[in-house]
Formats: sequence, structure tokens, C-alpha cells
Amino acid sequence: MTPRGSLEETTAAAGFLPLVVEDWTSELEGALRRMLDGLRAGETALRSDEGDDVFEHEVSKKAQLLEGVVEGLLRRTLVVAAAP
Repeated sequence: MTPRGSLEETTAAAGFLPLVVEDWTSELEGALRRMLDGLRAGETALRSDEGDDVFEHEVSKKAQLLEGVVEGLLRRTLVVAAAP
């Protein structure tokens, strides 16, 4: 079960002092788009080296992650905390 509350509250409840909480979701989206572009650009070589099944699996995984980010279901957050 996912804890409720802000990341600051959740971090504090775990006994840590949150120092930095930054949303990196746009960076995740950009990275996934670049990965998909790279996979597609190298498709012929990757299919030859890794096989069709592996290539299709990787494209599918990245595409599903990207869809989750775009739909607001996934986010990436950087949390830096310290022990009190």
C-alpha cells in the first residue's frame, strides 16, 4: 500500500529530514522519448544483434512507461534526505 501525504511528510514519517524534493517527471519523459528514438534509429542492427523478441520487448516496455508518464500515472521525484 502506498503511504498517503506529501513526499516531505512521508520522508519525515520514515525518520528523515527532507532536504530536497524535486519533480523530475519531465526529464523522465524526455529520456524515454530519446530511448525510443534511439531504438527505432538502430532497429535493423538491434534486431540483428538482439533478436526480434528482445527488440519488441524493449520498445514495448519504453512505450508503456512513456504512456504512463503522459497520462499522469507515473512520475519521477528526486528526494534527498538526511538522518536527524
